[in-house]
Amino acid sequence: MTFSIRIRLLAPTIFALLLFPAVVFGQGVAPDPTLISSPPPEDPVEDPAEPDYPDEDVEEENDEEDHEGFFFRFALGLGWGWVEGDGTMPPSKGIERISDPSHHSPVFNLAMSLGAGFLNFAVHLGVVMERMIVRADDPTSIGFTLWGIGGGLTYYFTDHDFFVTAQMRYMALLLFMPGVICEDYNEDKYEWYKGPGIAATLGKEWFKEGKDGGVGIGLQFNYARLNHDGGFSFDYMSVLLLLTLTHF
Repeated sequence: MTFSIRIRLLAPTIFALLLFPAVVFGQGVAPDPTLISSPPPEDPVEDPAEPDYPDEDVEEENDEEDHEGFFFRFALGLGWGWVEGDGTMPPSKGIERISDPSHHSPVFNLAMSLGAGFLNFAVHLGVVMERMIVRADDPTSIGFTLWGIGGGLTYYFTDHDFFVTAQMRYMALLLFMPGVICEDYNEDKYEWYKGPGIAATLGKEWFKEGKDGGVGIGLQFNYARLNHDGGFSFDYMSVLLLLTLTHF
């Protein structure tokens, strides 16, 4: 009896010991919250009400304005000139008659124009001086200097300030002949030839940002038909490389 009583007393204890691990392991271990993956973030949705601003480069292009207002240009040129005579020059004291004279030489040019315009067009009036640096020496020494006055039109035809200029001028060619014998007046050494002339220029200028002034370079062609009262005439032509200073 004593052994049966002990078995009865130990039975509840043994059952509790067997049940305890099952209860504990059945509950499991709480997962690490840091290991739980979160859903990927959603892409931001653009606000349809937000305006679409243009690129800065496009804005700068649109900010470029046409040339307008007061126009001024000063030009300094250097190039080559040709002069051809047609016929026999009028006689001069101490110089033999000269038939069909011709000469070519480096030339120096100065010109200035004033005017106004709008929408990249400018209408202007100007003066010009052009001189053959080397005198002719066959058959006698002769110096050639041209003066002119006239009007012109300039147009800037790209956003990069390329320009074209056309001019109509009234030209005067002054001949200096130091070999003429002067009896009364020194003016006998000079003769004037006058006539129409044209000029065409193609060039490129660079204007400072936000400014109306700039410098540039150009290529110019000049032609003039110059006549004397006695029926003798000269054809003059030159090609110049210009340096320009412009306000427009």
